[in-house]
Parts: sequence; structure tokens; C-alpha cells
Amino acid sequence: MNDTRRDGLCFLERQLGRIPSGHVAVSKYYLPKESWTRSPIWWFDLPLNKLRDLTCHQVHLLCQDSEGKVFYYLYIPVSFLLGNLNSLDVVQKGRQSNETIRLYLSARPEDRFRDLRGSERVDFARWLQG
Repeated sequence: MNDTRRDGLCFLERQLGRIPSGHVAVSKYYLPKESWTRSPIWWFDLPLNKLRDLTCHQVHLLCQDSEGKVFYYLYIPVSFLLGNLNSLDVVQKGRQSNETIRLYLSARPEDRFRDLRGSERVDFARWLQG
């Protein structure tokens, strides 16, 4: 079985020459039959306690392509995520310090990188790198 996180980190290191600071999250490509939305998606859980840490200024999202060979890379400022909490799906896992932003980013060509879970359907496409 493939290790999607390891593959994503290797991809990022090849692209940038290093693993960047900040929070790095990697998602496999989920087929419609595997996803909550019944459409192709990338799924991320971003822990709010890490994002609120003053040393974390950016989030790096790596979205595996449908063939599992390359990754789409989104570089998102933490300030954007924290400023849009009301529009995103924030779930509580136990204590308050375990709040998590849950993203289901569309992998469909017509709305790629749009969050399908949050109330406002926030579009993350502008953060796509190269």
C-alpha cells in the first residue's frame, strides 16, 4: 500500500528543495464511493491549536492527483483560515483545545479546491502554487 503522506512530503521536497515550516497536511484522492460528499474530494483535518500557535503562519496542503503520481500544492496563510472560521466546518473532538477545521475540497474540474463541507463553500483555488 502507498504511503500518501510520505509521497507528498517527497514531492514537496523535490519542488521546494526542503520541507517548509508550518503545518503540512497531505490527502489522498478520494473516489466518489469513498467520500461523504459522493463526489471526488481531498479531505483534511487541521487542528486549530496548531494553527493558533504563533510559530505557525502557513498551512501547506498537498492533494494527490487521481492517478496517485503527483500532487497539487496549496499554500494557505493561517490568517485566511482563522478569518474564515464561521464559513468553515469546525468540529469539536473532546476538549475545546481539540477543535479541528474539517475540509472536503472538491476534486471535480468545475469546482476544484472549493470546500464542500463548510457553510460558505470557501474556494481555495487562489492558493494553488505553480
